[in-house]
Amino acid sequence: MIGHNPVFEKWLNASVLSKEEKDQLFKYSAKEIEKYFHEKPFEFGTAGIRREVGIAPQKFNKYTYRLLAVGYAKYLKSRSVSPKAIVGHDNRLNGDIYAMEIANVLRNFGVEVWIPPKNIHISTPILSYYIRKLGLTGGINITASHNPPNYNGFKTYNHTGCQTTTEEERVIRVKTPHLSEIFDLNLEYFHDFKELPDSFVKDYFVDLIKTLPPIKQEDQKFKVLFSSHHGTSSYNMAFLANMMGFESFLEYSEECNVTWKLNEGEVSNPEEKESFNASTKEAERINAEYVFAHDPDGDRAAIAERQSDGSWYLFNGNEIGVLLSYFKCLYDRELQKPYIVSTYVTGDFIQKIFPDIPVHTVLTGFKNIARVVEEQQEKGNDLVVAYEEAVGALISPIHREKDGYQQLAFILKIISSIRPKNKRITDVLDSLYKKYGYWKGFTEFYIFNDLSETQKYFDSLSDVNIESICDYSLDKKEFNENTRILSWYIKGGGWVKFRVSGTEPKFKVYYNIYGDNKEWTEEQSNKLRSYFKKLFKI
Repeated sequence: MIGHNPVFEKWLNASVLSKEEKDQLFKYSAKEIEKYFHEKPFEFGTAGIRREVGIAPQKFNKYTYRLLAVGYAKYLKSRSVSPKAIVGHDNRLNGDIYAMEIANVLRNFGVEVWIPPKNIHISTPILSYYIRKLGLTGGINITASHNPPNYNGFKTYNHTGCQTTTEEERVIRVKTPHLSEIFDLNLEYFHDFKELPDSFVKDYFVDLIKTLPPIKQEDQKFKVLFSSHHGTSSYNMAFLANMMGFESFLEYSEECNVTWKLNEGEVSNPEEKESFNASTKEAERINAEYVFAHDPDGDRAAIAERQSDGSWYLFNGNEIGVLLSYFKCLYDRELQKPYIVSTYVTGDFIQKIFPDIPVHTVLTGFKNIARVVEEQQEKGNDLVVAYEEAVGALISPIHREKDGYQQLAFILKIISSIRPKNKRITDVLDSLYKKYGYWKGFTEFYIFNDLSETQKYFDSLSDVNIESICDYSLDKKEFNENTRILSWYIKGGGWVKFRVSGTEPKFKVYYNIYGDNKEWTEEQSNKLRSYFKKLFKI
């Protein structure tokens, strides 16, 4: 079978590959050779590029990273005669090596390169912050967020600190050499990288705290347990909380040691309730009232709150976005020209609370959200919150990326302000529902073996010919070619939307539904979940 694949033979005979690397080639099955040994260019998704790691042209390795770095270096050169960029990485295996490979390629093209001190890991929002603070032309973070441990990524930024736009990614792709040229690069080796100061994390936190809404912290003694899911915010999120005066902010040590290995059965995506399984058990043991969590690169956050009956309520991204917006408008008196940014699949309840505040809706992907933030800030408008249903949010526009630190810092202040009134966060949500209408905004997703299988289920929805779902009558069904979103609109308000993930083989169903009371709306939510599971035969 090897002889039938010239790309595989090329890698097998490549003189630049070490013996250890070539040994990996012999472990591939015929099916895997067909899958991984071709020269189709890498494509950007909603958050950069994410791939499995390994020795193959369709995986991430130092050779494919070098090639992508050439394209990005040429992009930077087209933007500035003296380009400067920062290169970072998260806690994944060999991320430090890949970051150095990329940094070296950029130096070969005359780009001034900044790295964290001693090439340690850096959280994604902090990298975005330093692009703006240092006046850089761009940056790269080697991260795959919450993807499985055998994945890594390539996340590119422009001079605003925003992820590169779709148009800029086209430029990078055009300027990237073809995969057939992967072993033809002639590179010198540089060691003259500039380093951020050792205090780079603390310096960011000082600026972050200055920008938080002026909510009086009346109670700082409540106990919080935090999980970084072994990521870049291990140790430093607790440091931020302590800087703010919250001394009972504790780390869940089982999930706060920086490593690329996850515990058995651990889910590192804070959007999924299973990611809180172990930490809530530990929280009960130590009598903590809240569990906070980040994803491994620190740009997204979620929280669970213990209820009076001992159960835990996990807030989703829609609910967090509503709460952040509500409290910021309540306390920040400097919002003269407020605006909110969300996505086409994020719930619209916020518009019922603030009908007079413009809400800009964009395609999924925080690069699209941040682009609007940049445009609005240039016009002198004031950001309330930019958020997505996938537990990502930007509260203070001191950079252009979603930020788990900002989210949790603000939520700490919110809890501190409502506890003296004997209120939980769920009580605040309930009061909003009573005033503005009962609503449920949430996401369900189904994981498949590959994107082709995922797409098959998505395509099957076009054949569904119905006029109602559960107890809701449908107004219309609509597929948008540009957004690649299928929408089922409900008569009287609300919708259900469907989309294939741009970063992994997931089929996502987004719910935005309204009802006459809390119990009925909850009942309909459960009915809808059951309906679609049956429809997808899951």
